[in-house]
Amino acid sequence: WGLREQSTGLVASMEAAAASRRSLLGRVLGPGRGPARFRTRPRLAARVGHREGSDLSDAAASAGPSTSSSPSPGPSPPARATEREGGVPLWRRIFRRRGDLKRLWSTVGVINEIGEGLRLASNEELREKTNEFRIRIAQGESLDSILPEAFAVVREASDRVLGLRHFDVQLLGGMVLHNGEIAEMQTGEGKTLVSTLPAYLNALTGKGVQVVTVNDYLARRDADWMGQLHRFLGLTVEVVQSSSTQSQRKRAYDADITYVTNSELGFDYLRDNMVLDASELVMRSELNFAIIDEVDSVLIDEGRNPLLISYQPEREGGSYHEASRIAAAMRAGLDYESDAKEKTVELTEDGMMAVEELLGSRGMWEG
Repeated sequence: WGLREQSTGLVASMEAAAASRRSLLGRVLGPGRGPARFRTRPRLAARVGHREGSDLSDAAASAGPSTSSSPSPGPSPPARATEREGGVPLWRRIFRRRGDLKRLWSTVGVINEIGEGLRLASNEELREKTNEFRIRIAQGESLDSILPEAFAVVREASDRVLGLRHFDVQLLGGMVLHNGEIAEMQTGEGKTLVSTLPAYLNALTGKGVQVVTVNDYLARRDADWMGQLHRFLGLTVEVVQSSSTQSQRKRAYDADITYVTNSELGFDYLRDNMVLDASELVMRSELNFAIIDEVDSVLIDEGRNPLLISYQPEREGGSYHEASRIAAAMRAGLDYESDAKEKTVELTEDGMMAVEELLGSRGMWEG
């Protein structure tokens, strides 16, 4: 009887799980989509469409009226696993991503068109574009509106200075980084070259850009290599190394683009929050934009280890001299007892009274 009861409960659990899967897939795929056993009733799709304000209600109507005679649905059901914070269903997030990708590819086409016209521009005309962009930004134009022209300028300058011309997919990666998102690229696909696109664009604001790498070698290499491109376009480029002095760090962070390791950047930030005089600050007062190489390693693997920093506070020496004078007046066995094995020293009652007399403070041990 006990085995039969358990099997009955197991069957009920499996049926509930199957119903949950059918409901989940119905909300993602919509009515009349996918395998027949996963299709949902038009009424459920209409309810989802009504609740989300989406086009699913039209899809439900085209599937035919519901055969159910039940009244109209009541209050909206709670958000399920297909939704994230903000009430955006999974299917909408997927198609929105596809729409974003289409928009990015259309921007790539605009960049290519602008790039054709820049092939005939002189080096001086390319450099002058930087000043033109800065003036337009100061007049209120957004970085997004300047992006196609700026990316085209960087690609043409890179072709002339480095002999490297960005591929279309690299332009796509640059736009993803500019939007503050993660672009996954394999080794050898040109991550370093891709970073020059958003670095140049965001440096045009004059608020600084940090390109964060994992070690001093890469920071120095990228600053020397990609720095040729940025300097050609009129930007200042510096690098922070573990051996950099305070003045060198300040000059580096004041540059348009700064190449720095994640540990040096973190410790410089901590030190700036410990100084007592503004003249000792090395970083800008406002952090603007950063590009992180090997972001999974920096933010996840190394992010598990906290950055610890200490400093020697200023202390008055008088209290130490007074404590030394009182300790010298104490009598072993009478005023205090010591345990060499445990490395402890405890005052006796006579010792406490002697300390009070030497300090001229009665009742200091009370409470």
